[in-house]
Amino acid sequence: MKPFKHFFEDDEPGKIDIFAKEPRKRAEPLGQVTDDGKRDIERYIDNLHQGGNELIEKIVEDSNFITKTGRQETNDYLRSFRAVMADAKYRINWTSFADHVNNRFDNYNIQSDIGPTYGDWNMLELYLPRIKEFVESNAEEWFEEVFTISHKIAGTSVGDGEFLLGIVGNAKKGSDKGDIDVVEGQPGGTMLAGKIVLEVGTAGKIIGASSREAGRKNHGRMIRDLVIQDVEKFQEIQPNTWVEIDALLLSYDVNQAKTNNFDLIKELIQQYTLENPTKAILEKQNSKLTRVIGGLVLYDYIVGHKDDCIMSINYGTNRYKRSDKEGSIALYETRYAYPKKMGLKRTIGLMVDQNFYNFMLDGDATRFRLGTKN
Repeated sequence: MKPFKHFFEDDEPGKIDIFAKEPRKRAEPLGQVTDDGKRDIERYIDNLHQGGNELIEKIVEDSNFITKTGRQETNDYLRSFRAVMADAKYRINWTSFADHVNNRFDNYNIQSDIGPTYGDWNMLELYLPRIKEFVESNAEEWFEEVFTISHKIAGTSVGDGEFLLGIVGNAKKGSDKGDIDVVEGQPGGTMLAGKIVLEVGTAGKIIGASSREAGRKNHGRMIRDLVIQDVEKFQEIQPNTWVEIDALLLSYDVNQAKTNNFDLIKELIQQYTLENPTKAILEKQNSKLTRVIGGLVLYDYIVGHKDDCIMSINYGTNRYKRSDKEGSIALYETRYAYPKKMGLKRTIGLMVDQNFYNFMLDGDATRFRLGTKN
């Protein structure tokens, strides 16, 4: 993304020539702009004189979002964020932005927004007042632009919302699994006693077997298919089918580690299969059977990745952006939970009893999003 590009894209070319001149070199023409474009360029240059460029570099560096070589000039996050901050429609208060950049790790504790077990709030509503402290015009548009900045880091995809969390408060991109670390104190300091690791996702985030893993099948989907197969034929799960289901359940590390987890899942599969022994109900994303299996996949994923908190934000395709298509779930509505702290039984209970998340058990992956009622 080129932060200077938008100055030269008017439908009608302007009449003011803009040149760039390096010391001891001949001036080179950049293009033409209108009077308004000239004023925008002057404002942009003035921003740089106020230390805006250094502040942008500092906040991106402190948030640890580094791509390519790790050098600032080749960092996609730096270039994208600089372009947003240079956009004429956002009036930036650089004095307030400097205060935010220099003090956000001490002043804005994201952990206070996501504790201690589970909850929900709207990310836009929560963070917009904070953003308006330094974005004095079109702050909501600024939020969405920064929310959707996402470039791969070391070949690993970064989801929508992660960079925003690394900008608004005391969060930074993790150096281990690549998730979001929430820290206490300044990023270069040693105050990490309160560090938690966030796994952040929007509509359709993969939490189970992925097609990116060659030949990997989604065991969660296979378990549900076996159940539905027997329900259609016999209205209950057959003994020989349980043998296959047991083998699939034991492919999850949390079931291998604890027998009570394994037994709990089997009991719940049996209970909810008998409760609604029809294919039409059992295969729904929000059925109790699907949520039991999805809850197991989610719990195994969080424990296996050594994360603390899972966070899902209502944003994604147009279908999920529109509240009327999401059971009146608002855009940017956010739900979080601490599966590892809660344990498997409480995690599944949260999914089933409070419609917390829905799960898409596809053939190659398990995905999740904010839950709707049955």
